[in-house]
Formats: sequence, C-alpha cells, structure tokens
Amino acid sequence: MSSSGDGETSFTDVVKSVFLSNARDLGFAIVGQQQSDRFGDALVILQSGDVRLRIVRDRLQLFADLGSAAETDNWFDSTIVMQALGLTTKPVFGGRDAQVVLPSIAAFLRAMWPELVAMFDRRNFAKSKEQLGKLEDARRGEMGIH
Repeated sequence: MSSSGDGETSFTDVVKSVFLSNARDLGFAIVGQQQSDRFGDALVILQSGDVRLRIVRDRLQLFADLGSAAETDNWFDSTIVMQALGLTTKPVFGGRDAQVVLPSIAAFLRAMWPELVAMFDRRNFAKSKEQLGKLEDARRGEMGIH
C-alpha cells in the first residue's frame, strides 16, 4: 500500500510489520489510522482489550500515547504513563527510526502489561485518569505551559 503512489511504504504497513511483529503476544489490532501528505504525518491506533495505543509520526518523529477503551479520545503521553508506573520522568520513546522506536514500545508494553491492563481497565480508568491528569498538569507547570 502506498501513501503517495510512489512505492513508499505506508506508516500503517510499517506499524504492522515492525510493531505488531514485536507485540504479537499482546493481542493488539489496528482500530484506526490517518495519514497526511504533510511532512509525512500519520497515526495508527491499536487496541487490545481496554488498552489503546496511538503511535504518531509527526514531522518524521515517532511518539506513543496510551489510553483506555473507556474514553477513546483521551490520550496520555507514554512518558506520563511511565512516570505513573514509577519508571521515569524523561521521554523514552521518540526518534525517527521505526526499526528502533517501535520494538522499544513493544518491549515496554510486554514488560509492564499487567500494570497497563489494570491502569486502563474500564473499571479502574476514572482513578487512573485522575492520577495521570495530575501528572500531566505538574509537567505542564514545570514546562511553563498553562
């Protein structure tokens, strides 16, 4: 599948071949996608149970956000999720090389899967959303964003 008709591989195809092959055991399926001709911007939304993952390519930089099926338009930056899990406050995922970034995202998800399932489960999401929202607010304050 080509995004521009010139034989270039679509971002969705890259996610399928690189991410899904590294996260096959987690049961993710693609539930949404968008691709723009502008700067190569694209996103792919995947879901496994109540855990949703949005992989974004913005001006060729890759990022990951997580969310819950309980609120499909509510996303949290992976750094905030990692902070809530007590792992790090520094961005971990990012860069241009899908062959590096996407397997790293898959490895994180596999390593923290039980915790992520609990965090984004519909029954727990209100509490998780509050905790993640507070961390986001604190981060915005540190960055001087209101």
